[in-house]
Amino acid sequence: MQRAFDEAVPGFVDRAQQIGVAVLSVHNAFSAGALSYYTQAVAERGLLAFAASNVRPLMAALGSVAPILGTNPMSFAIPHADGPRLFDQASSVTAWVNVRDAAQRDETIPSGWAIDSRGEPTQDAHAALKGALLTFGGVKGANLAFMVELLATLSSGAAKTPTSASPDREMDSPRLGLFVFAIDPAAFDLEYVERSEERVVDLAQRYRADFGRRKPPRETFEISASVYSALLAAAGGFAGDDTEVAA
Repeated sequence: MQRAFDEAVPGFVDRAQQIGVAVLSVHNAFSAGALSYYTQAVAERGLLAFAASNVRPLMAALGSVAPILGTNPMSFAIPHADGPRLFDQASSVTAWVNVRDAAQRDETIPSGWAIDSRGEPTQDAHAALKGALLTFGGVKGANLAFMVELLATLSSGAAKTPTSASPDREMDSPRLGLFVFAIDPAAFDLEYVERSEERVVDLAQRYRADFGRRKPPRETFEISASVYSALLAAAGGFAGDDTEVAA
């Protein structure tokens, strides 16, 4: 998708600057990768940008047992003198590769990441690979995933169902889609970028002020001698310089 996007960016941005709004759709493509690649490129040219892309089915939604949606990421960016302000996130609680890596290490995964092939919650990474990832925020995350699916497929003519459900199979094109829209803030408000930055700074200051009222992070904590001994043995006998053992 990056190659197609790079070819289209000049004309895409030019249209947005002429008209105020422009939409770019790419279809029949491989994975989009990090969506910040697209929104950052647009925002660096002075435009607001939103991007969405569908992914092979890896995620259950709205009570389904089998994976029916991809992790369906989205990204948003606004211009800034020091580089775009942006976010890039998936619709799933975690990335599929995190579950795969945990399975390779024979480690468990946190509760709420995935379900097994029967639709039951699981912390077994191997069982999760045979089941499905879960959306973040329950129904709200599923709604956003469906929105991304529709933007990435219906608007671009991409395949309704990607041709391969395996993230490791990259030989054939899964016919994925990418949706990007750009808005020229100058077409609506000449001072938008400045005011948006003022808003970001205001929110940051409020966060810092609120953080100061929170409980400070704990620097020490107490554990039983038996737990300490077990942890020490697991660490190969190494104890930190600040370790104190109470009788």
